[in-house]
Amino acid sequence: MASNRQTCETGWRVPISQLVGYNILFFSLLLIPQSGPVCGASRYLQVNKQKNEKSGRLVQNKPTVYLEFMDAEPTSSAAQNKTQKIQLLLHNNARWPIYYYMYTSGSERRDVIMLYSVEVEEEKGKRVYEVRGGHTLIAQKLPSGRSISFAVLREHLIQGHRICVGFNYEWEENQDGSLTYATEPSHWACFSHYRLPESYRR
Repeated sequence: MASNRQTCETGWRVPISQLVGYNILFFSLLLIPQSGPVCGASRYLQVNKQKNEKSGRLVQNKPTVYLEFMDAEPTSSAAQNKTQKIQLLLHNNARWPIYYYMYTSGSERRDVIMLYSVEVEEEKGKRVYEVRGGHTLIAQKLPSGRSISFAVLREHLIQGHRICVGFNYEWEENQDGSLTYATEPSHWACFSHYRLPESYRR
């Protein structure tokens, strides 16, 4: 038994010179630049960031500018459904400001009267008309990452209908720095009947 214990004890003994050699090797490895998986991961993140910036989107799985259902005012009867107001949100998911077009109401109320078009699918093809209102049409700036709510009539979002809001990016201003509807919207964000909650599609 004594000899076995001696063998085990002597089996773990390492000369001092060898320990010094291990320490030198260990610290030498720490000083070697990491060019393996760490740099690879860093490179991946850098490339991914560049791709995101090139796409121009803040949230990558969303369009640059889009419309979304927000709410609807309550109605007391089915007869009021056509005049019921649906509240939508215009989201600017782009990395740059955009301009949308709205009417001033001429009152103290701050409701946004958005200029939008209604597209109707008919047997003979698509029919498009603009919904106008208010007094003066102006271009309003919407910063990157911000949203604005506005109301549309429910009858404009019945089956076979969709609404489209025109907008321009900031760099599409006129030479004098202004932006008017005469410039014509270069881009459109649309919202269709089928994207309403099921209870509002009836």
